[in-house]
Amino acid sequence: MARETGPGAQDWLAADLGTRTTRVVVAGVAGGVGATTLAALVARAVAQARPGRVTLVDHTGGTLAERAGAAPGGQGWAAPGQAQVSVECAGATALLPGETPTRAAGVVPLVVAPWHPDGLRLADRAAAGLPGALLVAVDAAWVQRPSRRVPDRLGLPYDVALTAPGAVRDDVLNARARDAVLAIAVEALVRAHTAGSGAAGGPLGLRPIG
Repeated sequence: MARETGPGAQDWLAADLGTRTTRVVVAGVAGGVGATTLAALVARAVAQARPGRVTLVDHTGGTLAERAGAAPGGQGWAAPGQAQVSVECAGATALLPGETPTRAAGVVPLVVAPWHPDGLRLADRAAAGLPGALLVAVDAAWVQRPSRRVPDRLGLPYDVALTAPGAVRDDVLNARARDAVLAIAVEALVRAHTAGSGAAGGPLGLRPIG
């Protein structure tokens, strides 16, 4: 069952995650699948609940800060050493072997894949190499295809606003896209909380999906 997106979701976004910075690392199974855009959307969703406590890290030297609408350290964003949550873009590295940001100890990996047969096969490969990864499928038509890896509703539906250059604008996203982003952000922090506390469920009694 997918994570709720009602009032309880906001409680999760602001929940106590302990003293260490929580790292949410977003990586794609290929270039151009939406890793940077998803990282920006997740960062903005978490930052609304934790103003001044979220930092951005772009391991690709790309456009994460631009897509999120602010440079790291700017107004509304935390310096890396002062953040409660670090949202990071690792680009098209989900399938790469060896040392990558998604394989660092203690991170919550988000793997972005297209929601079609080839994309889901790549998602399965990524999941095999990244135990505990949260898989997010990007579906242009929001046709929810069954997959043993991708939970229901943890997908990002197509919205023309996501294709516009510059900062993603939450205020012009359609309701399905906004709800999807919120569900993804909440699920990432639920997994961070339960991993850090060792608890089976968090303060709201919710458990991670999968």
